[in-house]
Amino acid sequence: MSLFMKIAAVVPHDKALHFGLGYVCALPSFAISKLTGYPAWAVSLTLATAAGILKDLRDLVTGKGTFDPWDIAATALGGVPQAINLYGLD
Repeated sequence: MSLFMKIAAVVPHDKALHFGLGYVCALPSFAISKLTGYPAWAVSLTLATAAGILKDLRDLVTGKGTFDPWDIAATALGGVPQAINLYGLD
């Protein structure tokens, strides 16, 4: 069994999508940090966390699901690789 198959068996598909959403939402954090003056790593984590909260609120309002803090945590974790890459570039 490949490594991808092992990870796919353990991590729920929904959480993997949330992680990817957090990663994509954190991509423009360096440009935003240059415009605002805030540290890039902080902007990265803030964008990813805000995306998770907004996604869960949308699911709650549209009736597609319930408010799940683990989804927010998975989305916020998507911003961590960007925060690590951007730490020290300020």
